[in-house]
Amino acid sequence: MSTSNHFYSYLNSAEQILAHYEGTSPFADYLKAFFRSNKKFGSRDRKIISQLCFSFFRMGRSLHELALKDQIVTGYFFCTTVKSDLLETLRPEWNEHAESSINNKITILKQMLPEYKVEGMFPEFQQLNESIDAKAFLIAHFQQPDLFFRIRPGKTNAVFKKLKRADLVYTALDEYTVQLPINTPLEKITALHKEVIVQDYSSQRTATYLPPRSSFGKVVNVWDCCAGSGGKSIMAFDFYGGADLTVSDNRENMLKNLKTRFNDSGIGHYRLFHADLGNVNGKIKSEVPIPDASFDLVIADVPCSGSGTWGRSPERMWFFEKEELETYSKLQQQIALNVISKIKPGGFLLYITCSVYEKENDGVVNHLLSQSTLQLVKKGLIEGYRQKSDTLFAALLTLPA
Repeated sequence: MSTSNHFYSYLNSAEQILAHYEGTSPFADYLKAFFRSNKKFGSRDRKIISQLCFSFFRMGRSLHELALKDQIVTGYFFCTTVKSDLLETLRPEWNEHAESSINNKITILKQMLPEYKVEGMFPEFQQLNESIDAKAFLIAHFQQPDLFFRIRPGKTNAVFKKLKRADLVYTALDEYTVQLPINTPLEKITALHKEVIVQDYSSQRTATYLPPRSSFGKVVNVWDCCAGSGGKSIMAFDFYGGADLTVSDNRENMLKNLKTRFNDSGIGHYRLFHADLGNVNGKIKSEVPIPDASFDLVIADVPCSGSGTWGRSPERMWFFEKEELETYSKLQQQIALNVISKIKPGGFLLYITCSVYEKENDGVVNHLLSQSTLQLVKKGLIEGYRQKSDTLFAALLTLPA
């Protein structure tokens, strides 16, 4: 098969994959399963086909009126930053502009499709947090975010020595935060969990919303109520130089991952249980009773649209439905209201989402303020789109003593 035919074959394969994908599982998992079932594809084949597929999703639904193959090639043009034989074969008139800016590529596309609007790539664009630089945010989605990790206390010198020995390309954002290319084999270089925690830069910056250690007594009682795999719990533990941790989630598989991470992180004393916090009657469904006024700090990194992380999972821009926004918003309100009784007088609630939608962020905070005695300490969008990281929202509230 000639090189030219190879490229058309890649395009046909990408079209086949995308035509059958229904969005019910992460696309990365679906793609791996596809390649496992189709052994004929070599590593180069898999790489190029994957690039074509993910580039398609990074355009969102902004090109839905075009044929699928045209959407795929256009996505590849927008996401590539170098000239390539593939683009020279599939769309030669665009190849000479492959290294140009996104703004220039938009101009070129509009010559073919005058009605094209980059805003069309992102679902419910009009509901974004008003503080977002909308164009910069959208353009960031044409590139995959980077890998970030947080160095744990006392491990800084050892980690940087290992990075130097590995001769890696990296950026130290501060003495604890390191940025690397997404596919860096970090597990081969340093001790995950023990020395470093893989954690997005914006996720790390939620630590700036944690109340200072001086706000509490000798022991800080923390409940990470939607703990997932425990990243925020470990961060709080390190921030406070130790903490009395309670962790819960309604997903058993996530709690299993958390236990492994805690073990590797050297956190041996904690309470863990399965809990459903979204009960509309205000009663928490939990494996164990949770006494009222138990915690100095409740961290609620609530289930959300994940819209601030769609640079990592761009298929969500295609499959997200506006009804989900209302569903998530109501769930977030209920979770936050249900955990208030567990906060000690003078204690705090740290509300976090990885969403860029006003309804999931300020909308929920305003609801909490109107429906409880909580008082706002500070809130804000943690912008990551200029740093090749995620965008999150955080709000710290306190329960008056």
